[in-house]
Amino acid sequence: MQKIVNYLNENYLVLIKDQLQGKNVGIISTTENYDYTQDISKTITDANGSVAYDIILKSGLTNKDKIKELNSALQLQLKTEKDVVNYIMSCLKEENAMDKLQQLEKLEMIKINYLSDNYLDCSQVVMASGDTNESSDKFTNIDKTIIDKLKEDGKYVIGTQKVMLNSLI
Repeated sequence: MQKIVNYLNENYLVLIKDQLQGKNVGIISTTENYDYTQDISKTITDANGSVAYDIILKSGLTNKDKIKELNSALQLQLKTEKDVVNYIMSCLKEENAMDKLQQLEKLEMIKINYLSDNYLDCSQVVMASGDTNESSDKFTNIDKTIIDKLKEDGKYVIGTQKVMLNSLI
């Protein structure tokens, strides 16, 4: 196993060279506990791809008071975090996504690390999730909602999960 790990580490750039050439990849992180989207972004660019967007969903997304504030600010009728996730996903299909998403960022529901000018051309998304200690409600209401929306839109979804070393011991 260690020989394989060493081989991959030594040949990383050769192995991924141009594998994402011409691809515009989005990144959505469903946890703010640890941000590893910079590593994902670097891997995408190392493979000669481009990052369409990098958005972190924060815990404020599930806060009922923040959802009410969002409704008031944008004249919406969202009730649950699932509704908010659907709203975010629909924003990413519109030309004025930044204007709409900034309101969620002001309310600390999301963090926008990056939104490119050509985010509409995104064909695949890396969904960075949390560890297995997070609740199954989060998976059902947030992660699965994102996956379903992306599949509806014909986008490829790649899931990643950071496992903390302590959870393996």
